Amino acid sequence: MAEDQLYGERTITPDAAQRLLARAAALDAEPAGTLSVVQLSEIALEAGISPAAMEGALREHATSKQPVPAWVRATLFGVPDRATALRFYWIFVAGLCASPLLMRLNVRPATGALLSLGVAAICFGALWSTSRAVAWFDRHGWQRLP
Repeated sequence: MAEDQLYGERTITPDAAQRLLARAAALDAEPAGTLSVVQLSEIALEAGISPAAMEGALREHATSKQPVPAWVRATLFGVPDRATALRFYWIFVAGLCASPLLMRLNVRPATGALLSLGVAAICFGALWSTSRAVAWFDRHGWQRLP
């Protein structure tokens, strides 16, 4: 069956036309992989999009960042960047490793054990949350919180 007979003079709503054109553009771009900004601008111009609108969309895309989750902000409260967060991570590792030594240094065994367990728990929690926050930084390509 020919395409003319299949589709005929059917009308298409603007919403459906936009989706069809977007899908056709996606199918057309698949073999090429990525597009340069110049290629994308040429495609937009051919599609009837003004250069000013395309420039605005490119500017918005370049400055947009995913919002930082509250748990990342809380974990890194007072920490300015990823490098400092990693330094704190290693401090927490040292604290976790040193916590058994507190038991040896303290004269009273019961108090020393509680102190050692408390330091270990705090360091473990801080270590875990800091490692998760640094991993979030890495996934999103950030070096510093906005």
